[in-house]
Amino acid sequence: MIIASATADALNGDATTTAFGAGQTIGDYTTPISFDFVTAAQEIFMQNDIDPSVPKVAVVGPTQVRKLMQLTEQTSSDYVSAQALQNYGIVANWLGFTWINSTRLLLPDTDQIDCLFMTRRAIGMNIPKNITAKVAEDPSISFAWRLYCFTVMGAVRVEDKQIVRGKFADTL
Repeated sequence: MIIASATADALNGDATTTAFGAGQTIGDYTTPISFDFVTAAQEIFMQNDIDPSVPKVAVVGPTQVRKLMQLTEQTSSDYVSAQALQNYGIVANWLGFTWINSTRLLLPDTDQIDCLFMTRRAIGMNIPKNITAKVAEDPSISFAWRLYCFTVMGAVRVEDKQIVRGKFADTL
């Protein structure tokens, strides 16, 4: 839900929509993630006057993690802590981003992926009805116990300058 709403049209208070800004996008699905793309995302945050001390996350897929692990800047102890690489197999904090691996990112087409670089202020989430669960015997299945669970929630892009979409080739 959060990933889908990150780049979808955002509904404004006056019931109009705001499309994701072209200036907040890097890449064109033809090139895999690279050191240059990561620094380009960081540059967009700087141009948007986002305080460098604001925590940022980069949400990427498994192929992007593997591609980053092939970069000297990501694996050399000259650039990063070797201890983090040994303990986790990936440097969790690199170039000002906390790196999150997700298999739920949007895949527009074969060998294409939308990765996200964002701060906490980028997305707003509302949960007006928390999780509700009911357990009861169901006569339609020989009185076996049935669990019913639901919630009501939504997410929307709140501050466009706080998010950058990376359109990368999902290849090495």
